[in-house]
Amino acid sequence: MLIEAQAELLDSLIGQHELHAVTETIKRAAYTRVDLVSAGEETYATLGTSRFGGDPDIPINCSWLDRLEGMVFVFQVCLADLAWSTSLGLPPSGMLYVFADEEADSASTFYFPGASDELIRHRMPAPQPDNIFSEMKCVRLKGSLGIDLPSYGSDEFDEIEELGLDKGYQSLEERLTPADEVFCQLRGRYAELNGDLREDAAKAGGGNARDWRSLWKIFSSLESGLVISDHHVLHGMIKDQELATRTFANVFSIREVV
Repeated sequence: MLIEAQAELLDSLIGQHELHAVTETIKRAAYTRVDLVSAGEETYATLGTSRFGGDPDIPINCSWLDRLEGMVFVFQVCLADLAWSTSLGLPPSGMLYVFADEEADSASTFYFPGASDELIRHRMPAPQPDNIFSEMKCVRLKGSLGIDLPSYGSDEFDEIEELGLDKGYQSLEERLTPADEVFCQLRGRYAELNGDLREDAAKAGGGNARDWRSLWKIFSSLESGLVISDHHVLHGMIKDQELATRTFANVFSIREVV
C-alpha cells in the first residue's frame, strides 16, 4: 500500500508518536497518495500541463468530445510529470482528465495515452454566475507524495481509540497533513466516514468491495474557488483490473458528505 520510502518514514513517525502497539495496524491500512496543489497561475503557454479549472487540452481527434455536453472541466494531470505513477499503478505517461456534472454530484474520467503534440485546447462554456463552478480558479498543478491513514469510521481507528492511543494518533495525522491546500488527489485510501466507499462502488459497478480502489478525489477549497455544497468531497473509484488495463470508462463517482 505504501512505496518503500514512505514505509520507512511512517515507521519513524510511529515511533516518535509512541504508537508502537498499533504499528502493524497503521502500516497495513496506510496508502500512498499524490496531492495535487497549486503551482501558480496557469498561463496556457504549453499544451498538456497539469491543470485545475479553465479549459482542458484534449486529443485532436477526441473520441469522447460528445460526452462533455453539460459537463464542467475540473482537472487534468500529465502523468509523465509524476515520478511515482508506475509505482502507484497509474500509467507512466499520457493525460488523465476529470469532468463533473453541473451539480458536482458525479463525474466522468477520461485517459489519453498520447503525447502533448497530439492535443488541442478545448474552449469550455462559462458556467452561469450562480453555478457551483462559477468561482473556480484556473491554476497549474504540481504533485507531491503524501500518506493516507485510516480515519474516523474505520476499524483500524476504532482499535487505536480503544487502546487509548488516539491523542498520539491525532498528532501523527497532523504531522502528515500537507502544508499547502490540496485541490485534488490521486490514489490514496478509500473513504469510510459514511461507510466504506468500496462497497458503494461494488454495488454500482459490480465485483467485490476489495476489488475497488480510490483513483482520485476532488476537495472543496476556498483557495481553489470550488466549494461543493458544505465542503463535500467528490470521489472517483476504479476496479484494480480496469486500472491495470487502463480502462477508465467505468470509474464510479460519488459525493461524500464530510
